[in-house]
Amino acid sequence: MSSKKIILRPYQKDIIEQTIKSKKSTLIQIPTGGGKTVIAKSIIFKLWRDFNFQILFVAPKIVLMEQTMEVFDGLNPKLVHGQSKYTNRDKILVSTIQTASRRESLQPDVIIIDEVHYGFDGSMIEKLIKNKPNTRVIGLSATPYDRKGKLLKGFDLILDKYDMKYMIERNFLVPLKTFVLVKQDLSRIKITAGDYNLSELSRVVCNKNTILEIVKTTEKYILESKKTIVFAVDIAHAELLTKAYTQNGFKTKALHSKMKKDEVYKEIESFRKGEIKVLVSVLMLTTGFDVPDTDCAVIARPTKSQNLYKQMVGRVLRTAKKKKYATVLDCGNVVENLGMPLEPIREIDGNVIQNRLKCSQCQSEKLKLFKQDKKMYWKCKNCGSVKEIKQATYKCMKCKKEHTYKSTFRLTKNKLFLDCICGEETLISSYVGDEKFVEIKEEQHRGWKNTVDRIESKKKNIFNYLSFEDAREFVHRNLKLSSEEEWKEYCIVSTLYKKPISHLLKYNIRKPMNIPSHPEEVYKSKGWIDYNNWLDIQINEEVEIEKEKYLSFEEARKFVRKLRLQNRKDWKKYCDGDYEDKVSLPLNIPKKPYNIYKNKGWKNTEDWIGIEKKVVKKKRKKDKSKDKGIEIPDYGGL
Repeated sequence: MSSKKIILRPYQKDIIEQTIKSKKSTLIQIPTGGGKTVIAKSIIFKLWRDFNFQILFVAPKIVLMEQTMEVFDGLNPKLVHGQSKYTNRDKILVSTIQTASRRESLQPDVIIIDEVHYGFDGSMIEKLIKNKPNTRVIGLSATPYDRKGKLLKGFDLILDKYDMKYMIERNFLVPLKTFVLVKQDLSRIKITAGDYNLSELSRVVCNKNTILEIVKTTEKYILESKKTIVFAVDIAHAELLTKAYTQNGFKTKALHSKMKKDEVYKEIESFRKGEIKVLVSVLMLTTGFDVPDTDCAVIARPTKSQNLYKQMVGRVLRTAKKKKYATVLDCGNVVENLGMPLEPIREIDGNVIQNRLKCSQCQSEKLKLFKQDKKMYWKCKNCGSVKEIKQATYKCMKCKKEHTYKSTFRLTKNKLFLDCICGEETLISSYVGDEKFVEIKEEQHRGWKNTVDRIESKKKNIFNYLSFEDAREFVHRNLKLSSEEEWKEYCIVSTLYKKPISHLLKYNIRKPMNIPSHPEEVYKSKGWIDYNNWLDIQINEEVEIEKEKYLSFEEARKFVRKLRLQNRKDWKKYCDGDYEDKVSLPLNIPKKPYNIYKNKGWKNTEDWIGIEKKVVKKKRKKDKSKDKGIEIPDYGGL
């Protein structure tokens, strides 16, 4: 073997010892990141050294075959592919399943099949082991299941007790956080061979609004991550996602089958070095991809394949220096359809996963869906308990009243606002679903039932704002606003424009959705003091003492109005001494009047300098029908 000594983990030693001891066909299930290649290399070495066996190692793809040749270098492996030369005297052979199944001359003592779930029920593996009654077969996979979720048949010894949860609990893999961000409408897509029909799926996921929704909702988490991989449906989907992420400031590249092998290696290497922040993949990173410090996965590819789901999640679970946890962002309905990422694979009946919904009273799986009085209910056939399936609700930011989709909404510039009877306009969506900030921590929530149940438990805090400390830290670090008035202006501009207008804001940074526009209400009993504390306004103690020396608010305003300034910009220029034709600002009138006259008559800058707001009445066309707003149907997410 290689001169570099490999230190085996306890579970790896156990698997290797059991495999060597047994002479039966063996299936080894080990999670992604559990060291499958290390286990295979140790088994091969012991079988060769102790029994002088010839071992054939087969991989499902050429790229995995090439990686295996590099890893097995110390064992002097021989390649069985193309025009490569090998003999029956060579003890360790490496090939692909496609090539090996056609080489009838191959008669090894042991065949080790990597990623054995790929086509196990197909003809190639059957042809490979046919007419080899004395050849032992060892299968390796993180997901050794068929399309129905059933364990692969034909093996006498099953080694499968070391699952993801075992690895995480013992720090062999990092803990996982799962966020349900975007819910897509996939109800009309046909199911082909147990998964969504790719052509129909592509038309749905390539929708511009869906692409923007995915990019906007994942933006915050990608910023916090070190490296992110995004799983796409097809090449068109990958290119759209790549373009959208690039336009949002992320260094992004796509990987797909139309790229040359050298290009793929180059982009992965750039990603490994940190030169690329986001990799968008079309079935290129689900196996054989090894960049341990990748800590965020965006599942933008809806799937009904549990194997594919687990493979995608496994890409981010490997341990790395300073890596505390991994994040999975569900943008493809996978949690709702397939359950939590760390749950074991379950058998399915047709295209419907069993055991997904359970009665909250008796845990029975025998549930009946029925409709009564225009409402939907689940009824348990065992205990008879009934649970209403409630529709999505939207909360007014001011009065906290909850509204349904039948309330009045206003659609402006691709943004949806709720018009509450209290007069407040609350931003509901800008290509962002109402379930976007639902967080599920794998290591904490063991009682998971389904996505609807989870969202229902969160409905009292749909927006799931940051903690007061985190929100205030964002404001302090990124904004340099000097008054409550500037904060309100900042919130308005962030709401109305996709990108803040630079001349209206001191810092061209848009307000995140998880920071409230009215922090004094949201954080009233959670650390809120005042806007000086919120905006990090340093109040000079000498100014506090000198307050008494300033003119009264009425006297100061009277002087300022005589200057005939036209806007706030003029006031700032005047304070800076840019107007030579005007008298200088007296010492007994403050440059920042808000701080001095906050509760002594101050309204706003317009009132201070004497600007009258012109109200322009728009002529409305006569319409016999009353304007009742836009009625938004309940699609389970906007």
